[in-house]
Order: sequence, then structure tokens, then C-alpha cells
Amino acid sequence: MFVEEGFPITVEGRREISKGILLTATADTPAKAEMQNFTHHNGFFGCSFCLNAGHNVSTEIKKTPKNPGDPKKSKQPKKKGSVHVYPPGKFPQRTKGETLADAAAAFKSGHPV
Repeated sequence: MFVEEGFPITVEGRREISKGILLTATADTPAKAEMQNFTHHNGFFGCSFCLNAGHNVSTEIKKTPKNPGDPKKSKQPKKKGSVHVYPPGKFPQRTKGETLADAAAAFKSGHPV
């Protein structure tokens, strides 16, 4: 990883290896997931604190025609979609060891774990 191996940079024409640790950062939820290589907040196991998988809930709205006898008005569009929710309850907390193992796996695979 960057901490142990570093990454190459060019400084004034010289190629060097730089190592560093991010001490603090401010980010919105999607950016936080990208920085941590976590699943986003709207995905399964997207909570960065616990192991709650959550589930998808449909938000589809089926509109009924205002005038059933009028064929022009009976073809109103449906609004489709879904949201990912995390029901309240007690769920196992992520541990430091599990989080570090997931981080290593995400780094190795190049995909969130």
C-alpha cells in the first residue's frame, strides 16, 4: 500500500518515491465511500459502522388515469425507482481488524468490499 511502498512522483525532473498518511478529511457521504473504498451508503452493507445489509424498497408510483374513458389520458407514465434502507436494530459492529482486512482486499482487487 501507499504507506509501506509509496508511490512515484516527479519533483524538479527527479523521480522519487513518496509515502504519506491521510490524517483527516472532510467529505460528503458518496466521497467518503470512495476515499475509504467502501460500498456506497445506498448499497448492501454500505454502513461504515455496522454490518447491517439493509434492503431495497420499491418507490414505484402507479398513476391512475384521471378519465378512464379518455384513451389519451389513460397512458400516464409510471414513476419507477427504489431506495436502500437500513432497518433499526442491533447489528454487529465493524471491528478494526475486519475493516483493515476489507481495506486490504479492496486495495488488492481494485473494487469496494
